[in-house]
Amino acid sequence: MESAQEGEPWFPPTDPVLMPAANNDGAADIRGELAPASDERFREDADDEQGVATDDEIADAVRRALVSDGSTSGMDVQVLVANGIVTLRGAVDHLEDAEAAQAVAGSVPGVLDVQEELRVGGR
Repeated sequence: MESAQEGEPWFPPTDPVLMPAANNDGAADIRGELAPASDERFREDADDEQGVATDDEIADAVRRALVSDGSTSGMDVQVLVANGIVTLRGAVDHLEDAEAAQAVAGSVPGVLDVQEELRVGGR
């Protein structure tokens, strides 16, 4: 109730599952933890995801995202990237189209900022 009143989302706790004591010393068995080998694998994957992408890789990812998204798939938008900052150029029919392109480009990993230079109604 407090979460709803404050407008903050509530997330349930994610503590490990404890099983009743099955051994003689009374200690609970913890279930669901990661084994050390798999823990290391996940850590390596996380490092790969946080790796620095080149501007060309970011530009390709933004182009793919724009083509894949239903709200931006038909747009003729030029994508330029310099130091992680994306510039969108071209013409779109409506202001909502420009906003959608900016939102899609901004959601791509590695994008630091999006400069929207789209002409509205300028086809």
